[in-house]
Amino acid sequence: MTAARDRGTGAAAGARIAVIIPFYQTEAGILRRTLGGVLTQDGVDALDIIVVEDGSPVPAAGEVAGLATAPGRRVRVVSQANAGPGAARNTGLDQVAPETDYVALMDADDHWTPDHLSRAIACLDRGYDLYFSDFRSLDGETTIFGLRGFDPAAHDPLPGIADAHAYRGDMTARVVGPDNVIKTPTLVFRRAAFADIRFPADLTFGEDLTFFLALCARRPRVCFSARVECAYGEGLNIYAKSGWGTEGERHRLLEEMRFRKTLPRRVTLSPDERRINRRMAAAIRRAYTAAFLHNARRGRPDLAHARRFAWLDPAFVLLFPANLIRALGRRG
Repeated sequence: MTAARDRGTGAAAGARIAVIIPFYQTEAGILRRTLGGVLTQDGVDALDIIVVEDGSPVPAAGEVAGLATAPGRRVRVVSQANAGPGAARNTGLDQVAPETDYVALMDADDHWTPDHLSRAIACLDRGYDLYFSDFRSLDGETTIFGLRGFDPAAHDPLPGIADAHAYRGDMTARVVGPDNVIKTPTLVFRRAAFADIRFPADLTFGEDLTFFLALCARRPRVCFSARVECAYGEGLNIYAKSGWGTEGERHRLLEEMRFRKTLPRRVTLSPDERRINRRMAAAIRRAYTAAFLHNARRGRPDLAHARRFAWLDPAFVLLFPANLIRALGRRG
């Protein structure tokens, strides 16, 4: 065990930590494996795990039954009708005890390294408000930092904690744009600084980004770990595997555009950040046009879905000829 890890474990031992896990799965055993990894986190004594059963076909009670818990570590199940991940996380946030020091978020099928929480608390105890880490994607090879070209060396190291850094720069602009590196299952934050902030329950895409932006609006001190401390699981995810030309992809693009169009009403953006958001919307519009062309060539144009997209984004119709020519040119 390294000196840095010793320090992290000691810091976490006295902290009160809540872990919120929304649960909706169709396969038994997924949540149980995840909970096993949370309950065996190094050097964490006071741990309150809140599982929000969001109308799951697989009951959470069976996943939790018989789990071995150490003193000071408990698992609670809160059940509700299916309302989506944002609403489920809000229910969990509402259940966090006022005396809690830190809140950690994760999904029911993701996996933490054993030292994730102890490292997070060791960093946050230096006076920081938000913590995140690198994250491994579904293919098991790509990390979010590598995918986004994020260089930890450009940020100041935290003395005494290996591979930990203080974030430098405008976090809001990073989250709004294409280079966001914060993933919900790696996020740990100081509860007192953000006790009133919730996820938008009406979004199925971008609810996590909206939440991050609301946190960033408080101008928090942000730190991060360059280590991969979380990996995707293989559970149910409505967007992670939506392939090219599929109905799932069209639905994802529609909901992504809904997020971009409503974002300026949800959070305060600077003029530069509004421009970034418009560029992201333009990229979604082009992608939807290319997907429409792909399906039209195969005799499966979804006109009803395209009308829904156009109602949400009138510029889709105005710019359709130019974007169609662009898509044809790329295919050529």
